[in-house]
Amino acid sequence: MFEYDYESEDKELKLVGLELMFLTPEKYSNPQGITAVELSKRVNLNIDIVKKKLKVLYEHDIIRCSGMNPKY
Repeated sequence: MFEYDYESEDKELKLVGLELMFLTPEKYSNPQGITAVELSKRVNLNIDIVKKKLKVLYEHDIIRCSGMNPKY
């Protein structure tokens, strides 16, 4: 289970979340959404870190994925 420690900030999670909050359809290449690779390039983080942060956001129903093997 995920327990958030409010004293220690997860700056990478905050960076990914803020980028997604202010994302508009003009900023990504596919109409279905942005890929983890595109997002990692936008926030200058390793793709593995971005995928972990997206998983945390997904588990808390903050984001949604589309497709059988979610890519967007």
